[in-house]
Amino acid sequence: MSIKNFRKLSRFLESLFKVTSICLGLGLVALLVGSILSMLGKMNISTSLLEMTGTRVEGLEIFSFNKGNLDEQTKYLALCLSGIVLRSAQAYAFWQGGILFSILKISNQPFSKRFYNILRKVGLVLIVSDILSPLVYYVSASIMMTGGYTFTLLTFTSQSLIGLILIYIAEVIRYGNTLQKFTNDVV
Repeated sequence: MSIKNFRKLSRFLESLFKVTSICLGLGLVALLVGSILSMLGKMNISTSLLEMTGTRVEGLEIFSFNKGNLDEQTKYLALCLSGIVLRSAQAYAFWQGGILFSILKISNQPFSKRFYNILRKVGLVLIVSDILSPLVYYVSASIMMTGGYTFTLLTFTSQSLIGLILIYIAEVIRYGNTLQKFTNDVV
């Protein structure tokens, strides 16, 4: 691939990631407004809000404990709170991804310390939000339930796997930077 085509692709991917981040941010605002109105008792959260924003708690569940009944409104409110955590982390990760492609678009040496730091940070944000989002759901649902509790100790999704891969790639880039500095010092 020529440098010109590489820069065009980087420009396109930068725009795509930033637009996706903005769309996730708009979904986040919808979840915030829906959660606040629901807590004030002015609106019942419907499945359409949750489906529109793609909010759900799913994945490989380890150590699940359930006792009592979780009514629909409590479930929806807990999903909104969980979705706020998840969507804010994903919006941030996509925005940082846009910055990565911006660096690739304009830089003569694309794999720098800054590139490494952003890539590592995105990986960590994806992993932490994948752990924190279900935790927020189960804690808030258990607190709001009138009798009983629902809890899952750990929920693992593909987002954590993507985060681990990004951290690994970041470390490869860091190692490559170290080798490049060594080579430059030797020459």
